[in-house]
Amino acid sequence: MEENLNIQPDTAPEAAAVNTETKKKSSKPALFLKKIWNFIKEKRSYFIAFFIPAILLFGAYAAFGVHPFGDMSVLVLDLNGQYVYYFEHLRDVLHGSGSPFISWSRNLTGETVGMFAYYLASPFTLIPMLLPRSVMTESLLIMQLCKVGTASVTFNYYLRHSKGCRNSTAMLFGLLYSLMGYMIVQLMNPMWLDGLIYLPLIIYGIEKMIDDGGWLRFIIPLALMYMAHFYIGWMITFFSVIYFLYYYFAGQKNYKLSVKSFFKSGLKFGLGGIIAAASASWVLIPLYYSLKLGKFEFSTPSYELKTQFDFIDFFKNLLPNVYDTCRPEGSPVVYCGVLTIILLPLFFLNEKIRFRQKMGLGAVLMTILLSMYLSTVDLAWHGFQVPNWLPYRYSFTFSFILLVMAAMTFERLSGITLKEIGCVCVGLCIYAFYIGRQDFDGVTLLLTVWYTVIFTVIYSIILRFVKLSDRKRRSVLTFIIGIFVIGELFGTSLSTMEAINSDVVYSKYSSYNRYITLGRDTVKKILQKDSFDDGVYRIEKNHHRTVNDAMAFGSYGISHSSSTLNAAPIQFLRKLGFSYGGHYTKYKGSTYVSDAILGIKYVMEKGDAEDDIIPTNKHYDDLLLTNRDEKDIWAVYENPNALPIAFMADSSVLDVVLEKDNPFANQNNLLSHLVSDEYTEYFKQISVSKTLPENAKQSSYGAHIKYTPIVEGENSHIEFIIKAPTEDMIYMYLPSNYERKVNLWLNKDFLDYYFEGGNMVIQTLGKFEENEEISIIVTITEDKKEVLFKDKLFYYLDEDKFKEAVSTLREHPLNISDFSEDHIKGTITADKDGIMFTTISWEPGWTVKVDGQKVEPVKVCDALIGVELTEGTHDIEMTFFPKGLSQGIILSVCGIIAIVIIAIYPKKEEKILLDKLND
Repeated sequence: MEENLNIQPDTAPEAAAVNTETKKKSSKPALFLKKIWNFIKEKRSYFIAFFIPAILLFGAYAAFGVHPFGDMSVLVLDLNGQYVYYFEHLRDVLHGSGSPFISWSRNLTGETVGMFAYYLASPFTLIPMLLPRSVMTESLLIMQLCKVGTASVTFNYYLRHSKGCRNSTAMLFGLLYSLMGYMIVQLMNPMWLDGLIYLPLIIYGIEKMIDDGGWLRFIIPLALMYMAHFYIGWMITFFSVIYFLYYYFAGQKNYKLSVKSFFKSGLKFGLGGIIAAASASWVLIPLYYSLKLGKFEFSTPSYELKTQFDFIDFFKNLLPNVYDTCRPEGSPVVYCGVLTIILLPLFFLNEKIRFRQKMGLGAVLMTILLSMYLSTVDLAWHGFQVPNWLPYRYSFTFSFILLVMAAMTFERLSGITLKEIGCVCVGLCIYAFYIGRQDFDGVTLLLTVWYTVIFTVIYSIILRFVKLSDRKRRSVLTFIIGIFVIGELFGTSLSTMEAINSDVVYSKYSSYNRYITLGRDTVKKILQKDSFDDGVYRIEKNHHRTVNDAMAFGSYGISHSSSTLNAAPIQFLRKLGFSYGGHYTKYKGSTYVSDAILGIKYVMEKGDAEDDIIPTNKHYDDLLLTNRDEKDIWAVYENPNALPIAFMADSSVLDVVLEKDNPFANQNNLLSHLVSDEYTEYFKQISVSKTLPENAKQSSYGAHIKYTPIVEGENSHIEFIIKAPTEDMIYMYLPSNYERKVNLWLNKDFLDYYFEGGNMVIQTLGKFEENEEISIIVTITEDKKEVLFKDKLFYYLDEDKFKEAVSTLREHPLNISDFSEDHIKGTITADKDGIMFTTISWEPGWTVKVDGQKVEPVKVCDALIGVELTEGTHDIEMTFFPKGLSQGIILSVCGIIAIVIIAIYPKKEEKILLDKLND
């Protein structure tokens, strides 16, 4: 006891110190959590504004049957056919597979920085990047919910800080903004939704710049918008100019008009836009070069001034559940709530709203409406490119102004009379019944007319009580309106999803996940059996979920679709006889020759797992492997004639010009001059023995032969009889400028469709006994009632000559020692001066070195990269870095420096600087 008592006085201070230190350490996490909790409490209205529309949209998706509540997915139209694959590819890149600059999964090869800037640059893209690949469709759903919630927050912020709205009002109209018709329809184009997030911040920045002289609130969100999506950024820039003029002349708080102040504000507006664009140059400049490869020439717009819809009928689009179509003939999507429609006329009747604001905002609305109404102005909003589908892509700016006007009116109900509310209610009901009696696409009696009438009456009654109530009761009534708004938006969101599904069809969850999982696993097994040790090769398949499958599989191929297209390789593949659709190519229309030249070493086939029969391939017999799941069985066949991606060719290949209408002649020409400077006929034409029209009248139509039914409604076809000259493979091609869908029959068995839908391709007829008679029937379809083609081309391939050519070209390959998608290193031996021919797409960004010295590559067939080499052995190095990215990064750094200077530069000195500029 004494020993213990003697020790205690010495150790007590140390124990106390340790205890204090422990408390400090344990209190740090608690303090941090407390700060977070205090922040959430302080900003709880914004968190509520975020979660209400997100939960509401999630509920609508659940009712629609989206997984896990059913077998539907969020994938529809281009989100299904294109974007989801780009997300898959980017995720693979960020997780260490592939290059951030270029992909070998698209049209031979193609840069991906432009694709990133066009589709994936939103910060919300991080969501599907961070979540597991197995939940890709669910991660896209979460991304959509987050964008919807964030749009609600930014509009909420704008109304509170710009218009002085109370929290309840800002939350109510933020909800209407975040689930407006445009938002629900454009969930299929999630990259556009960033515009709805940044727009309120950009507009608030313009107002602050005019009122207080600050720049940053304008520059920063505009720069972020340009980075996220330049295309919608262009439209917001257009709208910002209109709004700047409105706010300076009619909306500013101080309302001091002078030439000097206008010039000063205009100078800030212009310089701010330039700084924002400079800050985003790391995205914008590479994207510009990407679009130059084909997108700029994708459409040939007409600048003739025309009207695009009935001006009076436009206003029906303000009503709920009037979606007609997302096709080119579709109407502007401007619905943003029945409450908004009621408050719009009351805005102009409101005594508490200044006359100049009424006239100014009315003028802004009319300007946007006229922009949609007049084709030439509409074209300018779309960057002078005709929208392929989904017209009026800037219509969200119209809804934005409507909601701002509605919120201002709701905050100033004392400025209107009960009689005015009643008159608007009656007038809107009458208009709804009038619309119901017209023959408009998308308008229904129940979901449009009665939906409008019921909510109009409900909102009008509540507005009456709101006007007569005190502050406390007003909050309760606003909450009640919010409940009905939630019900209305839930119904319109679900109805719009159903209408879109009827129009363009949502993809099933199982159809995507199961297909991609099996495809990735099959490609993985191919690479396990045949790595790139013996050379780089491509993998293709004769079945397609979409043409972008390879980007999700992680395989190299020729099929791809994107707006950031490289037109030259697409046209090259088209002229070889492959499926083509303007902005896409598909592996359909192959031959032994085209597969060999393009290095397609493996071809996948799909069959039904229930049949338990391994699917066959028309060209190849060497089965590498099979793979299956509960529904499908996939078989992988090896092409023994696949050439490497680069090999020595004769210099005469530089003179090869591919024509449009005969892919067999093109393949003869290309293969001949890869081998030597002499022409060899590998494909040989077969003459038609008999042409037997049945109920079909032949006539001429320019350079085309035209057949039409003699008696409509009865079977009408043309039968061609040919004889097989040898036992080699026989092919067919029908060139035409006027594609009308027909059915093809081979020896009375259905073969395929032809012409429309990317089906004007080389058809493989097969191998037959020598002198065997073959029947090919072209059936005119009842809906098309005609077929036109320039010629009927039947060819067989001299397979012995073809194999000799392949053997010759294999003698001098590029022996690759180091390969990644953006860097290739190897050696090649040329037995004479010639061209190193590659199947790499020609595009700016490739640097080629021969024996350590930089050389300029040459263009082959106007589409591929070639390198001139002298006789001997050479070290080859090819590196890809996107053109414009270096300059873009430098400009972005300059833009960011300018932003930092503006942030720290004293306002007094800033004023002196601007005054000097004014002088």
